[in-house]
Amino acid sequence: VDGTMDDEKTFEIRDESDLARDEFKSKRSQMSMDSLLEVSSTNQVITLHYYNLREADINLYELDVELLFSLNPFVFNKSSSLFIRPNYTQHVQLPPEVDGVGEFSYTLPKEYEEKNVLVEVRNGTLREACYSLNNSLLVALSVKSGQLRVMDKKTHVGIPCCYVKVYAETKSGGSKFLKDGFTDISGCFDYYYSVSTEAAEEARKLAIFVDKEGYGSCIREALPPISAAH
Repeated sequence: VDGTMDDEKTFEIRDESDLARDEFKSKRSQMSMDSLLEVSSTNQVITLHYYNLREADINLYELDVELLFSLNPFVFNKSSSLFIRPNYTQHVQLPPEVDGVGEFSYTLPKEYEEKNVLVEVRNGTLREACYSLNNSLLVALSVKSGQLRVMDKKTHVGIPCCYVKVYAETKSGGSKFLKDGFTDISGCFDYYYSVSTEAAEEARKLAIFVDKEGYGSCIREALPPISAAH
């Protein structure tokens, strides 16, 4: 079974947290734009950081996460334009800026709290998007060993039989399927090794899809393991 794990291996548990105000202010100061917008998602709450905006339209698009991942594994790092008509739209007024930065938190409507959605925020021609994936999964990656462990987000107990699918972004800019399989009894999976040497050598970045019925889905990105660096 894929995914044996040594206690000595070091894991990185990354929380997709909101953009810091000072980082946003630094970015704003480097850009010669009349308006600026950043959008992020944490626990079904959408956070907007903005400059010189007073209102916005928030559009929600329901997702089939595995299908979207398979069509374009690295689309989750981009503002996707694959969608035509939103499932839900709401116009919001934004509060005044404080110290040059505006901040607004938007809670997903109740009917979308347990769904996977693309969240698009628009103001005129200004557009930003992020993904809100409903899941109870915590995925820890070992950048040294090329293994991951899937855990319950609340209890940190390993979850067996999670489906894992891995794609690589190649040095030529394309995407290539690497491997798939299931986590072992402790929730572990080898996400990089046990693939062809050629495929591994071409990998510049990895996209990892994890799914478990009753827990939801999540997507992580990672660099090839340190031990695989050439």
